[in-house]
Amino acid sequence: MILQILAIIAGVAMLVFGGDGLVRGAVGIAARLRMPPSLIGLTIVAMGTSMPELVVSIGAAVGGQPDLSIGNVVGSNIYNICLILGITAMIRRLTCDLGEIRHDGAWMIGASALFIGVAWDGLLGRLDGLLMLAAMGLFLWSAIRRNKAVAPAEPDADAPAPMGWPKAIGFVAGGLLLLMGGAQALIFGATAVAAALGVPEMIIGLTVVAIGTSLPELFASVMAAIRGESGIAISNVVGSNVFNLLFILGGTGTIHPIRVNPQVLQSDAWWMIGFAVLLVLWAGRALPVGRPFAAGLLALSAAYTYTLV
Repeated sequence: MILQILAIIAGVAMLVFGGDGLVRGAVGIAARLRMPPSLIGLTIVAMGTSMPELVVSIGAAVGGQPDLSIGNVVGSNIYNICLILGITAMIRRLTCDLGEIRHDGAWMIGASALFIGVAWDGLLGRLDGLLMLAAMGLFLWSAIRRNKAVAPAEPDADAPAPMGWPKAIGFVAGGLLLLMGGAQALIFGATAVAAALGVPEMIIGLTVVAIGTSLPELFASVMAAIRGESGIAISNVVGSNVFNLLFILGGTGTIHPIRVNPQVLQSDAWWMIGFAVLLVLWAGRALPVGRPFAAGLLALSAAYTYTLV
């Protein structure tokens, strides 16, 4: 048990430093490319912080643990919104571009609906996976095309020089490595404790592993909010949710078809799409993502977790 406790402590420390480094590097790249930080959050940061889910889901599917593979992604998407955005907005009020949240949020809702549709027969097969991967390609193309349609902002002559390429890339790469390592260390400790207590595999996937693999998104979003980069904080969560469903589950199903537990389709998937709709309806109407909304998200997070125990 001492080893598990040390792993949890080390994991948290790595997540803190990794989240800070990733955000600093992402902002530096955005400044160099004269791109909005939100697009970097939607792509580089979102994909990077979703790497733990990718490793866990593919490993679990190949290892004959389909409940862990599916539960990890669905649970992560739920906690990304209700827990991570809730905590982040409690620290600092978040603002977002209305056009971006409506566009990207629609993709998040659509990805959730696509997953429910292809998995309704209880199997996520290779054709299903290829369809989801194709949708992921369309999402990235749409995001990049939309960004190119917006004229780049003129650089401020009084602003400090942007971070150099080697330094920015180093911060991103180092931050991602720390986030992935920290998440795995924390999952190792928490999962061992949960298993020792006799918690079912599906519940471990939906809670312990899901929250653990969402910690990179949490620390990246929190550090982005602290640094005043609300666009990265929100787009990181939205992008991660799309990436988790379309790329991770799509890739997992393509590599190794997996059975979908009926519990996911009857309950958890609807919680997932419900949280996505709630976020888009709220933020898409220019309503403030501040402490009152954050408190509501955290309350819903507790309610969802209560349904599992």
